[in-house]
Amino acid sequence: MSSRVEGSRGTHCRARPTTSSRRPESLESDLKHLGKPNTSAGQQAKDSVDRLSSDLKTDTESIESAVDGASDASGVATAVTTISTTLVTARNQVSSTLNSLKELDAEGELQTAFQQSSACQQLSNASPSTT
Repeated sequence: MSSRVEGSRGTHCRARPTTSSRRPESLESDLKHLGKPNTSAGQQAKDSVDRLSSDLKTDTESIESAVDGASDASGVATAVTTISTTLVTARNQVSSTLNSLKELDAEGELQTAFQQSSACQQLSNASPSTT
């Protein structure tokens, strides 16, 4: 399921790697299966993470649609704009969710619950390091 754009000399440019489609669904599934932390703010935290999961699924669908519609140079330019905008939106959604979780965690309960959760540890270990 990859898109290809043919250049003027018959060369092809792969707009999306065929192996990239698994990762967003995996993240969405991981987020959905985290469960509710056993804290006073646990349900609010779960609701925030569920909203993020839904938002990221919508973002992924938007990017896939843009790539699938890129059949010529103009389509590629439009897809690049859509992808760039959507990635900025996704980054903002993740940041906003993290900030919401921090605000809910005045006493550090959520941080402790996330650190002790085996599902969160697996997700954290699977994420690339940002340092």
